[in-house]
Amino acid sequence: MIKNVHEEHFEGLKVDKIVISDSCETLSVRLAKGSTLPNHKTPKDALLFVHFGEIVFKISNKEITLTVGDTYIIPKNIEHSVYANSNAIFLINR
Repeated sequence: MIKNVHEEHFEGLKVDKIVISDSCETLSVRLAKGSTLPNHKTPKDALLFVHFGEIVFKISNKEITLTVGDTYIIPKNIEHSVYANSNAIFLINR
């Protein structure tokens, strides 16, 4: 049975590696409303894709609001964080 994302329980931050290969990896990130993925850096350029909800992506003193279907290229070695305006799921491919 496939669950509706609206019915799932969100709590804090959950990161799952869903694809891993020698050349890339894909992460599924779940953030509960009001939760933060703290400041960090990515070792490679990465593509962020918002699957569900609304997030605020903070990088280089900018705040960028992203919603369902939005994408953002995250440059490597630049500190950034993510705040969830609502329960959210986004994918990171790097």
